[in-house]
Amino acid sequence: AVSGARETYLNAGFDDYLTKPVEPSKLEQMIMEYLPEEKIIQVTEEISGRSVSASGRSAVLVVDDDELIRKNAESILRPSYDIICADSGKTAIETAERERPDLILLDINLGGLDGFDVLRQLKKSETAHDIPVIFITGDTGEETEVRGFREGASDHVRKPFVPEVLLQRTKRVIDLYHFQSGLKQEVGRQTARADRLSLEMMMALSKTVDAKDRYTNGHSGRVAEYSAEIARRMGKIEAEQEKIYEMGLMHDIGKIGVSEEIINKTSRLTDEEFAQIKKHTVIGCDILSTITEMPDLATGACSHHERYDGTGYPDGLKGEDIPEAARIICVADCYDAMTSTRTYSTPRSQVAVRAEIERCSGSQFDPVIAAVMLQMIDDDTGYKMNEQGGAHVWKNMDKLWNIQPDEPDEINKSLLPEFIYGIGEIDVRNGLLHCGTEEIYTDTLTAFAEAVGEQTDVIEQYWNARDIESLTIKVHAIKSTSRIIGAEDIGTLAERLEKAGHDNDITALENGMDELLTRCRSLGRQLKPLVKADDDSALSPISPEELSELYGIIREFYSVADYDSFTQMIENLGSYRIPDSEKERCRALREAADALDYDLIPEILDKE
Repeated sequence: AVSGARETYLNAGFDDYLTKPVEPSKLEQMIMEYLPEEKIIQVTEEISGRSVSASGRSAVLVVDDDELIRKNAESILRPSYDIICADSGKTAIETAERERPDLILLDINLGGLDGFDVLRQLKKSETAHDIPVIFITGDTGEETEVRGFREGASDHVRKPFVPEVLLQRTKRVIDLYHFQSGLKQEVGRQTARADRLSLEMMMALSKTVDAKDRYTNGHSGRVAEYSAEIARRMGKIEAEQEKIYEMGLMHDIGKIGVSEEIINKTSRLTDEEFAQIKKHTVIGCDILSTITEMPDLATGACSHHERYDGTGYPDGLKGEDIPEAARIICVADCYDAMTSTRTYSTPRSQVAVRAEIERCSGSQFDPVIAAVMLQMIDDDTGYKMNEQGGAHVWKNMDKLWNIQPDEPDEINKSLLPEFIYGIGEIDVRNGLLHCGTEEIYTDTLTAFAEAVGEQTDVIEQYWNARDIESLTIKVHAIKSTSRIIGAEDIGTLAERLEKAGHDNDITALENGMDELLTRCRSLGRQLKPLVKADDDSALSPISPEELSELYGIIREFYSVADYDSFTQMIENLGSYRIPDSEKERCRALREAADALDYDLIPEILDKE
């Protein structure tokens, strides 16, 4: 991300841009903003899990035990829709759950399960409950129609069909289904977007407060996480954990109204200055009380300096008169103060912090909540809960921000190979953040492993030739791909070398190029188990005699300088299952042809 980049791109005619590595949620959001209106329903259909045919047309399931009726309906609808047929109720249910059609035309008088039975079972199905159903019936009485609507049918059509009536009712019901599905998805998307926007606004406000104190960068975020994790361990449901997290983010918002000179003062505060500091609880309460849709936010800001023994401020509340969320935030706030650099102190040792929490249990802190904090400290054997490594303490943090999965130990190990966790060069969590799912991450790691060897070879060739412009382009690619898979340190090194390339700084390139190539190749080797060996079992076998004959044809074309023909023959080698003894020679021929290294061909062909 370069200052002024956005203006440069927009002035050049681009609609927008994304910085790599791209977060999946941002990519989806931008696609939806720029996608043509007529394409949106297709996207929402795919998101909803409905089966979309290769033709892109809607699918109709026709269910009738009379073959003639099925064929009649199919002949009428086939020009406009993809048709699936079923001749029994049981088959209809199985087909509907598997194929997820846009509409079911369902005969009432089926043998075995009748149409009403089928409809009731469909409405209970996890995957097919929302598919609209039109009853088809030969009955002329109104009772059948009324019962059909009561059971949940969208419409009915009488047999024998009037083609135009069948077509129009089918179209109307499918169009309504698409509209409702699209609307439901859009409402869900906009609700999630609004929730995320609110959270991001709170995060931005908390960082604004932290910025006033040069020593408390990240303080509000850490307090929020510590508070939410305490709540989780206390058995609070996820919604309550999220609410306490938000309250923790906003707990110091009142410091906006306190002078920076007082906040950043390194010497002892006077009584008047301390009185000003104490006002941040009341100021914060007044600010957050205006957010009527989230009334609990003000509680954390107002009462997080109350003490369990009643000697706190601003109201001198005691014991359980202090709101529970504020009691939780109080412990988290004090813990972060002791484990962070402040104007008046340096971080304490973990032993000292634990002793202080234990000492103040029952006086400053609620003893139940203090006990939870002590357990968190005991579990933190590497002392990572501090200003340097305090992030991601709360187990549901990523779920709140819609990042899946949560922590490496909660990842589906069947999708992400175990050995990945032992590769020190990559951060699995960051890779999952950029890729979205374990399956996509595994595929991305595999693609990296397959390509990195060739990429580094090309970079080395450009470096040896001092083709700095081409080298810089390739290094840029390494920067992006390595960050996508979570190899942030390689990405940072590549970014430094990319800048050196743009500046034509040969010295800087010399100082880092060997390291970049070595680390990339090493990572590629470690990821090698992901790359499947070539499976040629489906190829046609070729005998040693036939292969020898093919070599002879290649030699003939080469001897008359018919390079196009002999190149084509070499490419044809890939269509056969080559004997193991000849695989290396064939691979070398293909590589030489790809590199246009024609002089090497005779040497490879003559090699024993």
